[in-house]
Amino acid sequence: MDFRMLGSLQHAIPVVFRHLDAYVELVEQDLAMAKAVAVSRLRLLLILGMSGFFALLMVCAVVIALTWDGQYRILAIALMLGVFALAAIGSATSLARKRHEPFAAVKREWRADRELLNSILSREDSHESATENMAFSERA
Repeated sequence: MDFRMLGSLQHAIPVVFRHLDAYVELVEQDLAMAKAVAVSRLRLLLILGMSGFFALLMVCAVVIALTWDGQYRILAIALMLGVFALAAIGSATSLARKRHEPFAAVKREWRADRELLNSILSREDSHESATENMAFSERA
């Protein structure tokens, strides 16, 4: 076994452990942020759902009461159905667009570390091949 590699490993192990510790810290931060966002969104969705349902129920009752004895009763009910269907589609589309990507910071750091590691390894490979070429040239 090459002693230089052993020395490199000896210096690399603490760095790797520091990076692992940093990853754990990033995961904890991302989990805390994801929890806060989820709780906040759930609370707002619950309030919106309850108040919206009650308001729409009252609007429907008023519309039906106003048109009950008239000839537009069925048309009023059909139009309310159409309005509610459009509101449901719009709400679903809005919720689908606003997504929070969990562990974004961890993914970003992992990608940067892989790129750094690849560049270090490629430099070491090119340095080793240059050293081998020089040694081969000296023997010839």
